[in-house]
Amino acid sequence: MAKNKSKYPEKIWSKVEWKKWSEERTSCRSLCWKYNQIDPADMDARNKMIKKIIPNMGEGNKINQPFMCDYGSHIKMGNDNYFNNNVAILDVDEVVIGNNCQFAPNVIITPAYHPTEIGPRSERIQLGRKVVIGDNVWVCANATIIEGVTIGSNSVVAAGAVVIEDVPEGVLVAGVPAKIKKKLK
Repeated sequence: MAKNKSKYPEKIWSKVEWKKWSEERTSCRSLCWKYNQIDPADMDARNKMIKKIIPNMGEGNKINQPFMCDYGSHIKMGNDNYFNNNVAILDVDEVVIGNNCQFAPNVIITPAYHPTEIGPRSERIQLGRKVVIGDNVWVCANATIIEGVTIGSNSVVAAGAVVIEDVPEGVLVAGVPAKIKKKLK
């Protein structure tokens, strides 16, 4: 796996942008809160609300409650994906999810990060890099996918893994940080 020298450009938000994005994030979180209050058996209401939260998604997606994202508008999702309970997407930058993916409980996808240097971090500068997840990917419970990562189609991210580097197609990765454990058939 390649070190996280992402092919995606870095998005940098200054203090001025922070206020604008903070308002949008608050609006999205309010929609997420409303979504999470809907009776789980009321699929019609759930489907209508999740399409307000994530307008750029295909058909047949099942997103269990609770679900949380920061903006929703930065998520581009294909068809027939399944999200179990408590998936969080901190979509400061674009998150692209293919088709037929499965996300177990407590998965975190976070294109968002902050500078490690004290000065810029204290200025509340926020950074982001696009995350791409291919088709037919299974992300197991409590896994974390960080900024700038691409996960190839037909791969599996084991429970508790922290993905900090690109994952090629058709492999199982596990550990902290996630490493290739085997090629899948």
